Amino acid sequence: MVDPKLVFVAALKACAPGIILSRNRLSGNLNPSAADLQLTRKMKAGGELLDIGRAKNKQALKSLI
Repeated sequence: MVDPKLVFVAALKACAPGIILSRNRLSGNLNPSAADLQLTRKMKAGGELLDIGRAKNKQALKSLI
Protein backbone atom coordinates (compact mmCIF):
# COMPACT_ATOMS: atom_id res chain seq x y z
CA MET A 1 0.00 0.00 0.00
CA VAL A 2 1.19 3.50 -0.80
CA ASP A 3 1.58 6.10 1.92
CA PRO A 4 0.19 9.37 0.51
CA LYS A 5 2.41 11.40 2.85
CA LEU A 6 5.54 9.93 1.31
CA VAL A 7 4.27 10.55 -2.22
CA PHE A 8 3.51 14.20 -1.49
CA VAL A 9 6.79 14.75 0.40
CA ALA A 10 8.69 13.55 -2.68
CA ALA A 11 6.55 15.73 -4.99
CA LEU A 12 7.05 18.81 -2.81
CA LYS A 13 10.82 18.27 -2.53
CA ALA A 14 11.01 18.01 -6.33
CA CYS A 15 8.78 21.11 -6.79
CA ALA A 16 6.62 18.91 -9.01
CA PRO A 17 3.61 20.60 -10.59
CA GLY A 18 1.79 17.27 -10.62
CA ILE A 19 2.08 13.55 -10.12
CA ILE A 20 1.00 10.55 -12.15
CA LEU A 21 0.05 7.38 -10.32
CA SER A 22 -0.60 3.95 -11.74
CA ARG A 23 -1.24 0.49 -10.38
CA ASN A 24 -0.12 -2.88 -11.64
CA ARG A 25 -3.06 -5.30 -11.45
CA LEU A 26 -1.30 -8.66 -11.17
CA SER A 27 -4.58 -10.53 -10.77
CA GLY A 28 -5.83 -9.33 -14.15
CA ASN A 29 -8.98 -7.93 -12.49
CA LEU A 30 -9.37 -4.37 -13.80
CA ASN A 31 -12.02 -3.37 -11.26
CA PRO A 32 -10.69 -1.19 -8.43
CA SER A 33 -10.91 -2.58 -4.91
CA ALA A 34 -12.37 -0.65 -1.98
CA ALA A 35 -8.79 0.06 -0.84
CA ASP A 36 -7.93 1.39 -4.32
CA LEU A 37 -10.90 3.75 -4.25
CA GLN A 38 -10.07 4.95 -0.74
CA LEU A 39 -6.44 5.62 -1.71
CA THR A 40 -7.58 7.48 -4.84
CA ARG A 41 -9.82 9.74 -2.73
CA LYS A 42 -6.97 10.43 -0.28
CA MET A 43 -4.52 11.23 -3.07
CA LYS A 44 -7.01 13.52 -4.80
CA ALA A 45 -7.82 15.37 -1.57
CA GLY A 46 -4.12 15.74 -0.69
CA GLY A 47 -3.28 17.00 -4.17
CA GLU A 48 -6.07 19.56 -4.06
CA LEU A 49 -5.00 20.74 -0.60
CA LEU A 50 -1.38 21.17 -1.75
CA ASP A 51 -2.35 22.47 -5.21
CA ILE A 52 -0.49 19.61 -6.88
CA GLY A 53 -1.77 18.01 -10.02
CA ARG A 54 -4.46 20.40 -11.14
CA ALA A 55 -4.21 19.89 -14.88
CA LYS A 56 -4.37 23.19 -16.72
CA ASN A 57 -4.30 21.44 -20.05
CA LYS A 58 -6.73 18.53 -19.84
CA GLN A 59 -6.09 17.60 -23.48
CA ALA A 60 -2.44 16.87 -22.64
CA LEU A 61 -3.58 14.73 -19.74
CA LYS A 62 -5.96 12.78 -21.98
CA SER A 63 -3.14 11.99 -24.38
CA LEU A 64 -1.17 10.33 -21.53
CA ILE A 65 -4.00 8.00 -20.54
